[in-house]
Amino acid sequence: MAEPSKVIHIRNVGHEIAESDLLQLLQPFGVVSKIVMLRAKNQALLQMEDMHASVSALQYYSTVQPSVRGRNVYMQFSSHQELTTDQSSHGRNSDQESEPNRILLVTIHHMIYPITVEVLHQVFKAYGFVEKIVTFQKSAGFQALIQYQSRQEAVEAFGSLHGRNIYDGCCQLDIQYSNLSELQVHYNNDRSRDFTNPSLPTEQRPRPSQHGYPDPAGLFAFQQAGASYAQMGRAAMISAAFGGSLPNGVTGTNERCTLIVSNLNTDKIDEDKLFNLFSLYGNIVRIKILRNKPDHALVEMADGLQAELAVTYLKGAILFGKKLEVNYSKYPNITPAPDAHDYLNSSLNRFNSNVVKNYRHCCAPTKMIHISALPQEISEDAILNHVSEHGSVVNTKLFEVNGKRQALVLFETEEEATEALVSKHASSLEGNTIRISFSQMQRIQQALIQYQSQQEAMGAFHSLHINCVVLCVDYLEQQGYPDLAGLFAFQQRTEISMARSAVIAVAFGGTLPSGVTGANDCCTIVLSNLNPYKIDEEKLFNLFSLYGKVVRIKNLPNKRDNALVEMDDGLQAELAAHYLKGATLFGKKMELDYSKEYPSIIPCQEVKSYFDSIHHRFNNCHAVKKYRYCCAPTQMIYVSRLPAEISEDAVRNHMSEHGLITKMKLSSEAGWTKAHILFNTEEEATEALVSKHGSFLEGHMIQISFSNIPETKASDYGEGHIDVSISGKLSHIL
Repeated sequence: MAEPSKVIHIRNVGHEIAESDLLQLLQPFGVVSKIVMLRAKNQALLQMEDMHASVSALQYYSTVQPSVRGRNVYMQFSSHQELTTDQSSHGRNSDQESEPNRILLVTIHHMIYPITVEVLHQVFKAYGFVEKIVTFQKSAGFQALIQYQSRQEAVEAFGSLHGRNIYDGCCQLDIQYSNLSELQVHYNNDRSRDFTNPSLPTEQRPRPSQHGYPDPAGLFAFQQAGASYAQMGRAAMISAAFGGSLPNGVTGTNERCTLIVSNLNTDKIDEDKLFNLFSLYGNIVRIKILRNKPDHALVEMADGLQAELAVTYLKGAILFGKKLEVNYSKYPNITPAPDAHDYLNSSLNRFNSNVVKNYRHCCAPTKMIHISALPQEISEDAILNHVSEHGSVVNTKLFEVNGKRQALVLFETEEEATEALVSKHASSLEGNTIRISFSQMQRIQQALIQYQSQQEAMGAFHSLHINCVVLCVDYLEQQGYPDLAGLFAFQQRTEISMARSAVIAVAFGGTLPSGVTGANDCCTIVLSNLNPYKIDEEKLFNLFSLYGKVVRIKNLPNKRDNALVEMDDGLQAELAAHYLKGATLFGKKMELDYSKEYPSIIPCQEVKSYFDSIHHRFNNCHAVKKYRYCCAPTQMIYVSRLPAEISEDAVRNHMSEHGLITKMKLSSEAGWTKAHILFNTEEEATEALVSKHGSFLEGHMIQISFSNIPETKASDYGEGHIDVSISGKLSHIL
């Protein structure tokens, strides 16, 4: 251990860790006088007020592993006895103490969801007039320069937003003052915007050709803007593939790509077998078996997220009679050498195509393997002869999907299935190079046996993150779930449509809401009988975004009480028309119908585009959750993303102008405060929602939706929404 010092050196400080998190670790031992964040090195230096405090802290943490946001951090005495001004210049302190400027340099850490010019503008415009925004990608991550009209506005934004998250648990704002005096913007497009000069040329951004729900197969247009979205795209795809959140134990923040695998069977293992196993979780760059430790190997994955998936699913797996140990290596990568096998350009890397689909198939080893790319005339006997040398085969099933032969093979143990996979993946069978992965079908079958209803079975499917819809249909029909199977079989022509059907089925408990056919193809709705003196496009967006993604809205100049609203697809339009027809807004009973004259709204100056709006409720990947909350307007609204220390009076003052509040209850979860507010009438609740969704309350952008808690249960609404559409009885879903 280094000589005792007032300065403590902390390592493995991820981008998601803020100064306040580190202060919470050390402040119990004394006053922290200085802090320097070395973001580029994932390190930090903290200076205690006296030597006794630093010694006490390190003595304590020598027996207790310090952890911040699920990440272990490591402490030691620094070689510096004190932090000087020069040293602080490499950290964040100097940025905060530097001369304020009207231009801010913003770095986004832990960027899981896409951050666009429009998102940044929505966040920063609350503190003053934003003149220009330029976004770019650097080694530090996704960054932006934001120019305010005045220095005071920039100072206020810095003080309010520095260290905050744009979305819950991700997209953290790291703000510094820039030393630039003026931003030069040449184009108004996805990467830059001059709000003082809207006439600048633009690059036309095509609208996605495939409409769909924000579900595992269609989330975002991955990496559509090139390199600047690469890191976000991987995390978003994994999150989408696993049903809206990363798998248990996977943080998405790991940056180490190289793994050390130990306790290998030296008589049977080789680089190709390791490739066959680890390529299930991502693309492989290189593999090297260590000469001096032949039961050890280094495996370099394409990125940290894929490496983390491999560690999560393979640690403790049995291969050739040995229990694998999989950990992160101290080496950042494997140096090319004759004894290092290179797989960077291998056509056998599974993640070169169908990326979302491959992430969806990630799981720990199972007893069942899935074999694809089989010859068309293959027999079960031929498959058995090919794989049975690796263990006892309990059952096999041949089937066909889109004209391609595939098979499921169930072994007696997971170890046997794993051996068959590593030995026979990419082998030749009757002239075809076959592909093998683990199948979760056996787990799904076992889970379904426990459930007594279609609704419960559907919940099981969602929790298991289904990876093969066609097989699920086949099994459901055999087990007596024909209606549910029909939903899964709905529109099976493409992977995207199958995943979309699964999302719809899960969200609505096996059947669509009464009155919703799911067959509507018209995306544009015409509204009439609006209150022209109080309604505008923003309020209509706040209301219609409850039911799907709003593309454009147009108020008709020749009919001031009419408007057009274009939704992203026909089902979302049908949900909006179903739930809002006859709703009262600003004293007027709205009329809604599908627009026959306008299949879509043509972009023009009078049309408001919301395609990239930060306030879209369906932008993130919680599709099932969002659809489940769809309902007609109610007297109760649900307000989320409130500040942790917000008071009931502050919430009441923000909302009470829209009607009589008869009851309110605040609750806390994961550092955020939520509120259920009961108004005297549905109209008052609707007016509060359309007027205050996306507004700022004590520096936080709040979200509002209708709550479908029955009035008879109003006294219990502190825990979150109640959903009655899945099991037929009240059950908490938050």
